[in-house]
Amino acid sequence: MALLGGHIDLKFGPPSEGITNLRAGKTRGLGVQADKRAPGLAEIPTLREMGYNVLVVTATRTIWGPPNMPQSIVDIYSKAIERSTKDPDFIQMVEGAFVSKVEFRPGPKVLEAARNMDKDLGPLLTQFYKEN
Repeated sequence: MALLGGHIDLKFGPPSEGITNLRAGKTRGLGVQADKRAPGLAEIPTLREMGYNVLVVTATRTIWGPPNMPQSIVDIYSKAIERSTKDPDFIQMVEGAFVSKVEFRPGPKVLEAARNMDKDLGPLLTQFYKEN
């Protein structure tokens, strides 16, 4: 709202937050902080293409459960989620509406990705907060 109201000049955020106003011509995409151009937004270059050496962080949507959840229940949820992420209609909806790539990661892969993100971002965030 601040951007649309002219109170700020630019904002960072996931494409899904701005896609409606972008498509309506109310805002303009300046760059994508990703390794590749966003699906459905091929006209907007990545920041790296423009010469900026930026950290690329992938936004994920994850479903978590209690640590003592029975494996049989975990398997039910996991199979249902995997099936939905392979459905062409679901993929088209997510990639079109939210400008996000659909990728299924089973529990161990999600945990590995979370730990890697913490390992990569932790020192940077610590340094940032010490300096600011």
